[in-house]
Amino acid sequence: MIGTFTATWIKLTRPLLLLAATGATIGFAVMVTVGTFLTAARPGGSRLSDPPMLLATMGGATVPGDLISRMVMVLGALTLTVCAAHVAGEYRTGTLSIQLVRQPQRGTWLAGTSLALATLVVALALVAATAVLATAHLAAARYSVDTAAWRQTRGWASVASSTGLMTLALLGFAVLGTALALVLRSAIAAIGSGLVYGLVEGLIAAVFPATSGILPGQLLSAVAFGGTDTTTTATAALWAAAVTAAAAAAATVVFLRRDVTE
Repeated sequence: MIGTFTATWIKLTRPLLLLAATGATIGFAVMVTVGTFLTAARPGGSRLSDPPMLLATMGGATVPGDLISRMVMVLGALTLTVCAAHVAGEYRTGTLSIQLVRQPQRGTWLAGTSLALATLVVALALVAATAVLATAHLAAARYSVDTAAWRQTRGWASVASSTGLMTLALLGFAVLGTALALVLRSAIAAIGSGLVYGLVEGLIAAVFPATSGILPGQLLSAVAFGGTDTTTTATAALWAAAVTAAAAAAATVVFLRRDVTE
């Protein structure tokens, strides 16, 4: 497994992939944070969150954590894309067949690859949190927001909690992206179906709010936000774990039993 982990990380650190993923993470963090401050300064506050954030309350201790949590859906889509593209690429380039000749234990290969992708997701989550905090401080200075509370114990605790919960949610998206790639074996099909489903799920949740407690994306989002008005963090985490575990189990069975050259 260590060999597979190392080999996967060599591929993940290719400049094109690593710079693109890191750049997109930082870019999204900056845009979402700046957009929040811009809209918070307008009448009615920021409509990017519920309840809306007002400029007058942006100095609250939990605001940095809230800003980090709001990255979950954007980074979730990015995480799903990166994981699906990498795993599907192993089929497209034929490197999977070569690796399985040297390491015929498919379960070991999958475990090592998944662990490498998980560490990448954790790294991207930390990059996103850092970018959000840096951008938030610059934006706060621009709008004369007092950030003293951000640097108090409660503020740092909010940042740590939000970063940890968002990371857990992103790991869930990584599992779903990997599962789609293992089943569909095509980056375009896996990414496309994942993103289209995300849009459809959002519409379903908007029209039928009661379904939020069973839809994967909504559950992972609830985990990142530390629960919702209708779902506690523990409940959301439990159901999200069940859904992602089921997806992982089904994809693993397919991977272990199907010929990789089909």
